[in-house]
Amino acid sequence: MTRRPVTTRENLSALAALVVLAAGATSCQNRQNQVIPNRVLDRPLDVALACVRRETNGDLVPQSLELCSDAVSESVCGDLRLVGFVANSERNDIAMFSRCAGSVIDMNISAPGPQLISAGEVPSSMTVTTGLQAGCFAVSGNLGSCDLSVLDVSGLASYAFEEPPEEDPAAYVSTVVPRRADGTPLGARPGQVLAVPPDLSNTGDPRLGCDPANPGSVYVTFPSCQLIAEVDLRTQRILQSRQFVRDPNNGAITVVDTGADPLCPIDCAEQFEDPDYAEALASAPPGDPDGMYPLAMALVTPPADKTGCVDLADLAVEDTSLYVGGLGSDNIYELRYDGKTWTDDPLEFELTAAQGISAIRPTPPMLMASGPDPDPEPYQFLYVIAGDGSTRVVRREFSANRTELGSECDTQVDPTVVTAAACHPAEFPGENPPDRKPFARGPGIRGPNGSLITDWTFQKWYSPTEVSAADGSFDRCPSASADTAEASAEGRAISSPFTGPGVVGVASTSFGRLVFGVFDQFQDDRRISTAYDYLGIMDAQIPPHSLWPNVDPTLPTTTIEALPRMEDKVPERLLPNGIAEPTVTRTLAPSLRRIDRAYQTRVACEDDNDCDDVRCLKAEGEASGYCEQIGPALSPPVSEREQDRLAKTEEEDDVMASGLYENDVVRAVVRDYSAWASGTWNLFWEGEIPGTTSSSGQLMCEEPGWAGGTCLSTTAGDTRLVDKTAQFCERGVLGGDKLFILGCNQDPDCGAGQYCLLDPQAPAGSPGLCVSEVSYGASREELLQMCRPFLRDDCGAARREWAITRAFQQELWLQVLDRPVDSYVMMRPEGTVASTPVTDDERAALCRGDHVVGRTVDGEPTCARASDEPNCGQDGALPCCSPDYEFIGDPGFIECEERLSCAPEQPDNGCNTHADCAAQNPEYPLCLDGLCKRPCGPDEDCALTPLPGPECFRELIRYQVLARNSFIVRGPYDFLPQKVKADPESSECYEDPEVSNLLTSRIRLGADEADTRQNALWPIPSCPAGDERPDGGAPNPCFIDVERPAALDGNTPNAIYHFFKYGPADDGQRPVPAIRYSNPMMSIVLDLTSLLDLAAPIPGTDDALWPAEFAEFKRSRIPGRAREAFGTKAGYAPYDANVVTASVTLTGPTRIVNAPELSTVFVVDSAGGTTRGQVVRVTLAGGQVQPDVRFLVR
Repeated sequence: MTRRPVTTRENLSALAALVVLAAGATSCQNRQNQVIPNRVLDRPLDVALACVRRETNGDLVPQSLELCSDAVSESVCGDLRLVGFVANSERNDIAMFSRCAGSVIDMNISAPGPQLISAGEVPSSMTVTTGLQAGCFAVSGNLGSCDLSVLDVSGLASYAFEEPPEEDPAAYVSTVVPRRADGTPLGARPGQVLAVPPDLSNTGDPRLGCDPANPGSVYVTFPSCQLIAEVDLRTQRILQSRQFVRDPNNGAITVVDTGADPLCPIDCAEQFEDPDYAEALASAPPGDPDGMYPLAMALVTPPADKTGCVDLADLAVEDTSLYVGGLGSDNIYELRYDGKTWTDDPLEFELTAAQGISAIRPTPPMLMASGPDPDPEPYQFLYVIAGDGSTRVVRREFSANRTELGSECDTQVDPTVVTAAACHPAEFPGENPPDRKPFARGPGIRGPNGSLITDWTFQKWYSPTEVSAADGSFDRCPSASADTAEASAEGRAISSPFTGPGVVGVASTSFGRLVFGVFDQFQDDRRISTAYDYLGIMDAQIPPHSLWPNVDPTLPTTTIEALPRMEDKVPERLLPNGIAEPTVTRTLAPSLRRIDRAYQTRVACEDDNDCDDVRCLKAEGEASGYCEQIGPALSPPVSEREQDRLAKTEEEDDVMASGLYENDVVRAVVRDYSAWASGTWNLFWEGEIPGTTSSSGQLMCEEPGWAGGTCLSTTAGDTRLVDKTAQFCERGVLGGDKLFILGCNQDPDCGAGQYCLLDPQAPAGSPGLCVSEVSYGASREELLQMCRPFLRDDCGAARREWAITRAFQQELWLQVLDRPVDSYVMMRPEGTVASTPVTDDERAALCRGDHVVGRTVDGEPTCARASDEPNCGQDGALPCCSPDYEFIGDPGFIECEERLSCAPEQPDNGCNTHADCAAQNPEYPLCLDGLCKRPCGPDEDCALTPLPGPECFRELIRYQVLARNSFIVRGPYDFLPQKVKADPESSECYEDPEVSNLLTSRIRLGADEADTRQNALWPIPSCPAGDERPDGGAPNPCFIDVERPAALDGNTPNAIYHFFKYGPADDGQRPVPAIRYSNPMMSIVLDLTSLLDLAAPIPGTDDALWPAEFAEFKRSRIPGRAREAFGTKAGYAPYDANVVTASVTLTGPTRIVNAPELSTVFVVDSAGGTTRGQVVRVTLAGGQVQPDVRFLVR
C-alpha cells in the first residue's frame, strides 16, 4: 500500500524566502514531463564558493577560499580560479560559475541551450566542505526530493579552466538519501545544510585533501521532522540527531537525543516504494502542526590556527557551538560538544515575540569598548532574522563553563539612555519599555522604509596592532580591495564602511537593496560641529547595531543639508478673525520659541553716539558695551554673542558666519537623530483628532426636548453619539474632547434620500443639516423652527459643538458647552491715571461697556464725555466715558475676559466702534469682530448650542472629534494616540501611564497658568532639572521653571530650555510661562505668551509697549482654530543602496555571502528584475556599492 505524503504544517506565516520559494516549487512533484523554458538561472536560492588551483602537472586541487582573493594576482583568470555553485530551485539543477568567466558555465556546449549540473528536485540550500577538506565537495539540500546532492568540485572545476573532462558532469554528482541506521530512508525534506568541519565529523579521522572515500558529513535540519542530524555523505547514514519535541500540555520544547534512528513524518513517499520499507511507511508518525520546525543553523568554532590572523577577540572563543532556530518557535538552541558529539544539556534562549526564526548569522568576534570603560572587551553577536520582520541581536557568552546562551541586545534604545553600550539589555516589561524608542516595534533591527532584511553577512578588517597583541600573523589576514586600501591610505574618516579596521555588517533587503550595519565605528563621543551647533541641540548618535548613516553628520566637512535641521522659513502663524483694537491681545496667544536671534534686542555700542537717545552702558575698563534699554523688555536681553548662534549673519565672524539659518526659524532640540523626519508640522488649537471624521454617527436621546428638536440631559449618558464603525480609543479620543457635527451646503453633500436643510436667515455660507427627503417635503418650515439652534446663531453660523464627558470605543457621551471666554481690551475712563490700580468695580463696569459713549440703561446714559461734562467722574456726576483707543500714557487700558452673546439685530455691514453698537442696541454695547456683543450675566444661560434632538438629527450624521482646550501637534508622525487604550471590560477610553509619555500630540491648557499647572484632570507638571533630552518616563508636556541664563555656551545649565522675563528692567519683571513639548523626534518650547509680540509695540501703534502684567498667560486670547506651522528637513537616512547590473535591478535577494577579498560580496537574487534570477558581485569599498558589470550570472 502506498501512503500519501503527510502534510505537516500549512500556511506558516513566518516562512523565510528560502522556504516560501521552495515550498511553492514542491507543489508539482513530477517534473520529468514538464517543458522547461530555455533559461539559465530560475529562482536561485543559495550559493557556495570554492577556490581551485591548477598545479603544474595539470591537477586541479581545491584551496582555502581566501587564496582566491582579488588581491592575489593569479586569482581571477590565472592558475587560481574562484568558482561558485548556485541552487537553481525551479530547474532541479545546480549552476556553476567562475569569477574568470563572469557567467554561468555551460556544462555541454554541444547541446542546445545552456546545460547545468543535474541535482535532486528543488535544490534550495548549498554548502562547501571546509578545513582540511576546504572546497573539496559542494552539497545541496534538495527540498523536493528529500535528498542531498554531493558535487566533486575538483572534477567539475575543469570546466572553469576551459578543459572539460570526457566524463559527463553527472559523473561528478552523487545522491545521498539520508537514512536511519538500518538503511531505511528518513523521508523528510531537508531545510538548511551545513558542512561539518573535518575535526568535528564523526565519519573518521580527518585527512588533508579531497578523499572521495571519505567526503565527510553535513549537518541538516529537517523542519517537518522537528529534527537536526549529522549525515554521513559516504554511507548516507545518520550519525547523530536531536529532535525538538513540544509538550502538548504546556508548549515547552524538549531536545531529545534520537541517535541514529529518528522517526519522521513522510514527505517523500516515493523513497519507500521498495517493499522492504512498507512497514516503515505505514508506521510513520504524523506531523506536528505546533512543532518548532527547525530550519536555521549556525556553527561557531575557535580559530583553527591561533598563530594565524587572529586578535584577542578571536582567541576569546574557546569552544564550539551549533545554534538552531525554527519557524515555529521563538527559542534559539545552543548544542554544545563533547568532542564530536552533541551533549545532552543544550542551552536555550527565548526571543520574545519573534514569531519564528528563519536564519542565524554569527558575527566575527570583535573588540569593543562599552559604556564608560575605555578598555575594549571581546564581543560576538548572533544576528537572528525573525518572523516579525526584524533582526534580533543576541550577545554570545564566551565562558566554556557558561550556563546561559547569552543575552539579547536592544537595538532600538532611546538616545536619552544610550551610554555607548556594546549591548544594551533588551527588556520586555510591557508594550513600550522606558528605555526603548517610542515608535520601535520591538528590540530588533528593521530595514529602511518598511523593507525586510533577508540576509546578513559580516566582514572583519583586522588591525595590525590588535593582531600583534594576540601574537598573530597580520600577513595572513584577508587583503583589502584596491579601493579600500586606497581609502585607508588617504586617511579618510571611518565614517564610511570598509575604510578602516573593524567589523561591518552587510544586509540585503526585500526591496532589493543593500544596507550596512554599525558596530563600534561611532561609539566615541561624536557630536555635530560646534560651528553649526553651539549649544549641542542636535543629536547625532549612531549606537551599535544601527544601520549605517548615509552621511556622517559629525564630520567638519558635512554640508548643512545633511544635518537634522529646520526648514529655513519663518514659521507661519494664523490667528483667525484678524486683529482689531479691542482684540489686540490675540497677538499674545501662545507661540513657538524661535532661535535666539529673533529676540535679539541688545545693541552693541562704543559710545552714546551709537545709541538712539539712550546711553551706552560699558563695564569699567571695557571699550564697548550695550545701549541702555528703556521700558518693558525681555530679560535677560539677547545680544549678538549671548545666543544659540544658529542664525547666519553677514558679518565677517568665524563663529557667527557658520550658523544654519537665514530666517528666524522655530528652535527644536533633536531628541533622536534616527527618528528625524522631513515634513510640515502644525500646532492646531482645538484641532481635529485624525481618523475621527465619519458619516455613520447616530445621535441617541433618552429625553427629547421641545418638539424633539433638542434633548434634555438629566442623567449622564442621556445624550450620546453611537458609531458602530468607530474606534475612538485607538484614534486617541478622551473624555474632555468635543464633538463637532459637520453640515452641508447643498443636497449632494448629503446621502441618498436626503436634502440639505438651509436657513435662509442665516449668514451666507452657514452650513445646513442633512434631513430625510420625506421630512423635508412634509415639514420644512417646522424643521427650520425646531432646528434653528443648529442652523444659525446670533453670532453667525451655529457652532454645533458639544463636550464629550466620557469616551468609549464606539460611543461618546455628550453635554452642553458654555460659550468660550474671549479676551478683549477696554480703555479706562478719561481722566484716569494709568498707574492707578484698577478696582474690581471699575473692571466690571469697563468690561460690561458701561463707559462706552452712548451706552444707556433704562434710557439713562451710563457715562459722559469729558468734553461735554468736565466734572464727569467726580462725586455726584456721571462716570467719564472711555476715549478712543490710545495705548500710550493715560488713561491706560485693561484686559477683559468674558463669555459673550450677540445682539439679535446687527448694524448693516457690521459695526466699527463700540459707539455703533451702543447706538444700535444699548444692551449690546461692545463691538468685537464686527458684531455687537455683551458679556453674559452671572445668572444667564450662556450655553453654546443645546443638545441635539431626534427630530433634527434623525439621519446618520457626519462628525469629527476635536481636542478641546488643547493644542495638538501634527506632522510627519500625524497624531500620536498610543497612550489611549480601551478598558477591556467597559471599553472606556483612558490614558495608559505605562506607555511612553513621548507618544502624545496634546498640549492641554487651563484658563491661566495656575489652572494649567493645577488642573484637577490634566495638570501639567514641572520639567525635571537638567532634563535636556527627555525620555519616555519624563513628564510631557511640562512647565519650564528655570530662567534663561545671562551667558550661554554648551556647558551652561539651562542654556537649552528656559523661560524669559518681561517688564521694566528696574522693577516689575514677570516670568513668561513656557512649556516644553516632546515627541520621539524632537522637543520644542511653547511660550504661553508670544515673546515676539510681547516685546513688540502693540499692534496699530509705533511705540506703545505692553504693560508687564500682559506677560501672564490667558487662554481666552487664543482665537478658535489658531495655527502655527513650521517645517523640518531630514538629516538621518540609512545607507540604502540600489544595485543595478547591466540594466537589471536587484529585486528579491535571498542570500548574501562574502567574497574571498574584503569589501566584496555575492548576492543571490531569486527574482532578478527582468530575469528569473541572478547572482551579482558587488564591491563595497568606502561604502560605495559598485556592481561588477563584467560578472553576469543570470
